[in-house]
Amino acid sequence: MIRRLVLLACSYRPDGRCVAGIELVDNVCNGWIRPVCSSGQGQVHNTDRICDNGKTAVKLSIVEIDLGENQNHPMQRENVTFNHGVKWKYISPYRRSHEYLAPFLETPASLWENGTHSTEGLNDKVPVNVVKQARQSLYFIRPTKIFVHIATEGEAFGNPRRKVRARFFYNSVEYMFSLTDAGILNEFKDHANGEYEILNAYMTVSLAGEHLQHYWKIAAAIIRVE
Repeated sequence: MIRRLVLLACSYRPDGRCVAGIELVDNVCNGWIRPVCSSGQGQVHNTDRICDNGKTAVKLSIVEIDLGENQNHPMQRENVTFNHGVKWKYISPYRRSHEYLAPFLETPASLWENGTHSTEGLNDKVPVNVVKQARQSLYFIRPTKIFVHIATEGEAFGNPRRKVRARFFYNSVEYMFSLTDAGILNEFKDHANGEYEILNAYMTVSLAGEHLQHYWKIAAAIIRVE
């Protein structure tokens, strides 16, 4: 079935991207869809994002995709497989104004269960045994403050590496998630360690896959308002 999406995330993952968007039906929001491959780890390969007109689908593209069945993922209820044999149709870019973005805004009380932290993160993971069934694993929110946080992590373990995170405040709670927005990562790739505030922006956050007995929360997109 051909379904039209506004892509609100096109985040980095090995061998491709994690793509997610809000479906539009007669210009009315109809919930989240995360298109996934029927094989592999569910990532959308870069070749999959090359549309019928040669444009590559990115964050804030409007596209039409031939989608199949719900994947029945144990935790991510938005996952729907797509038909690799049909090219995505590129419709247009989507506007970055409040007028256009505000209809997607969601206001959950918290970003899933809080209180569990990684070594360098804050409220950035959920124990697997807490999640009993598939749930909403994507939210489009407007934090009160957002910072791109760049640091060298892992030195204590003999494995220093550059890490980019999003530190932000939502409903008076501080969070720090891994940042996977491919565009933002590219923008800040040559910046020195430190924090850089992003003003007037929305975020897409995701509860991602299982690793070390936890589901990890990620900042999948930062969308500045024009």
